[in-house]
Amino acid sequence: MANVRIRLRAVGTGVSPATAGDSYAFDRIVFDCNEHLAPSGFSYAPNSHKALFGKSGSSKVPKINWHNDQGSFSLHEPPVGITIDSDTGAILCSDGLAVGDYPLTIIAKNKAGDARTTFALTLEKPVILPPSDFHYTSNIIALGRHDGGKTVFPEINWNNHQGTFAFVGAVDPEIKLDPKTGQITWSEKMAVGNHHLTISAINQAGVTTTDFKLNKAEPKIPFDFGYRSDHMTILMHESGKTVPPTINWNNAPGTFVLVSSLPAGFDVDPETAVISWASNTSPGRYSFMVEAQNEGGEVTTTFTLTVNGPKGTQGFDQENFSIMQNYPNPASEVTHFPYNMIRRDIITIEIININGSVVKTILKHKRQKAGLHLHKVDLNGLNSGIYFIRFISNTEGAKTLPFIVK
Repeated sequence: MANVRIRLRAVGTGVSPATAGDSYAFDRIVFDCNEHLAPSGFSYAPNSHKALFGKSGSSKVPKINWHNDQGSFSLHEPPVGITIDSDTGAILCSDGLAVGDYPLTIIAKNKAGDARTTFALTLEKPVILPPSDFHYTSNIIALGRHDGGKTVFPEINWNNHQGTFAFVGAVDPEIKLDPKTGQITWSEKMAVGNHHLTISAINQAGVTTTDFKLNKAEPKIPFDFGYRSDHMTILMHESGKTVPPTINWNNAPGTFVLVSSLPAGFDVDPETAVISWASNTSPGRYSFMVEAQNEGGEVTTTFTLTVNGPKGTQGFDQENFSIMQNYPNPASEVTHFPYNMIRRDIITIEIININGSVVKTILKHKRQKAGLHLHKVDLNGLNSGIYFIRFISNTEGAKTLPFIVK
């Protein structure tokens, strides 16, 4: 604002007879006021700005001298998406503004007038980068036969542009990938073997890949399974037990299962395979088939206990016939059944299944002489499983022994 004072001055000479020739002068202030000034010194520093498409923002406020007469800011013909703060002069752009150059004229106006300046806004297309630093903390996992599971989330830099994950190529249908998180999951039904997976991370700019391996081990079947002595002979009224069998679990410990039926008075420990019997066990020959099972499979062995009667009586070994374990066992196509006759008798030999049904007859009411006999038996036509060989004597009754067809 400025003080303005106007002064008038008059100078002249007299014209009347009395004053002719006289001179005179006077002055007087006739107007005094304060003056309003338009804005000045209006500018932006800097007077241009570059921004990225898709991001809102604002400029710095301008420099301006209002001369004690505060006004407001406005844009001359503002483009859609660009506004100005009328109080501060900060230029604002929305996140929907299109890529391009925007030359702007800004007006600062007060009561006395206005001032104008220019500002150049450039909206650039952002540089989009593909994902980087993509990996799983552990990229190899070894599994057992019945293992299901999942990975942790992978490490990745999306470079400010989130994308999705996908497998590259065909994979086992029991292996899944979360497209949002990149977490890999698998079920226990996944096939045995090495699964080499390639995973891609995809955003607008491109693709990056990483590898992951799932190794499901081949089944490891136990071996070297057997009792140190596969046959024991005791007297009636003697209780006892076997020592634990020897076995190599092949780095995959398991449990023991009795395959054949368990007579009264006997017990098998599922953890140690120790067979025990009570003192009231009746005289006779007792044969057991024990199976060792782990995640890789199973293997069997046999144990035979002979209980003789009191001294002076005949036990099983002195009876008319005794049967021995077939070989090979397990068998696939052919096996051999040995048995011993102390005296001549009429014999029937049958193979029965676990339901007690006769599936094959080897001999039927045949007279056999004393001595060791061996029968070769064709197993074709029998499904895999547990069977029993049954010997029937006219004088001694029936005796059975289990075996396996594979």
